[in-house]
Amino acid sequence: MRAKKTALIESIKSDEARELLANGADAVIDALSDSDIASSIPFVGTVLKAYQAAQGIRERMLVKKLAKFLEHPSQMSEEEKQRFASEFENTSKEEEFGEQMLMLIEQSEDLVKPRIIGRLLVAHVKGHFDLTTFMRLCKMVDRAFTEDFQYLKMLRIGDNHRPNEDVEQSLNSSGFLRPANNNEGAILSGVPITYETYRLTQYGKWLVDLGLSEGSVPIPTPDTPNTLFS
Repeated sequence: MRAKKTALIESIKSDEARELLANGADAVIDALSDSDIASSIPFVGTVLKAYQAAQGIRERMLVKKLAKFLEHPSQMSEEEKQRFASEFENTSKEEEFGEQMLMLIEQSEDLVKPRIIGRLLVAHVKGHFDLTTFMRLCKMVDRAFTEDFQYLKMLRIGDNHRPNEDVEQSLNSSGFLRPANNNEGAILSGVPITYETYRLTQYGKWLVDLGLSEGSVPIPTPDTPNTLFS
């Protein structure tokens, strides 16, 4: 399915999206599932038209995912929206970007990942990382298990937890963790054990700090725009 040219960027920039999502996607999720209201947002409206022959749960879920994705980008300042739009040389590049986003959003197995991707987009626009890194992060989020993200948060804040080798290997495979240089010993039920320790990659830090923030916590602007690994 091809998205209408510039529809994604126009949706982010539109006043309708800003107003509808001002109080968060959850506050208007049912309204956005109504075709008459959702069609006023270019990107959502385009998707709805494409699904006219497939009314039902699939359509409503996709619109809800789009609402979650647009929640934070739609609230960016006009300057930020214009800066984001200026990254694309022409409408063909915008269309290509919109298609990639739609594919990632549509194949998300829940409503959490589209919201994370939306927050990461805002982080990109504010200067935390470049567009290529943003796309890489989105694809990493797509192939990871949402339930594992809480484990990343525990590692990030240094919470005392029981290591879970299976989860760590999964997050390592997704690119959010990497093995530490040493093994650490532990005592479990009086039996000495040795396990490989992991630490967050820069991608893992970005995901926790910028993509997993709770509620309506705004994405901060970095002191210095960062497009490289640190």
